[in-house]
Amino acid sequence: MLTSNTKRSVDSCLKMCGLEDLADAIIETLNIEYRRRTSIAIELAAQPKHLLFLDEPLSGLDSRSALAIIALLRDLSNLGQAILVSLKRSSSEVFSHFDQVFVLGKGGKTVFFGDIGPECESVMNYFESHGAHQCYKNANP
Repeated sequence: MLTSNTKRSVDSCLKMCGLEDLADAIIETLNIEYRRRTSIAIELAAQPKHLLFLDEPLSGLDSRSALAIIALLRDLSNLGQAILVSLKRSSSEVFSHFDQVFVLGKGGKTVFFGDIGPECESVMNYFESHGAHQCYKNANP
């Protein structure tokens, strides 16, 4: 039996993750985006004190669903939740929703850590100054 505080906390997590209408759904019946949302809601229900870590939360999602999940994470971040996300080969549209990036190279060596900048400008400038090809408008950084 849920206490009233626990029920309020669960209801809050469902609302933040856009799952209010699916509160009684069987997880197996949900599409992959809503399964991902459910996983995030479960992590939030655990009330992380410092950091919400998500490993490859966009894996297997189509571009629309990936952007929906990133928008959800951006909203949580704007509410004060610290979030660490690992991604591989994200689109520039997804990439632009993040504040900072930590790029690892071979052997776990730090290649870049810092602000992304508007339209990924800071990251692109860094890599271009270190020999990367110029990233033109509408290209994926």
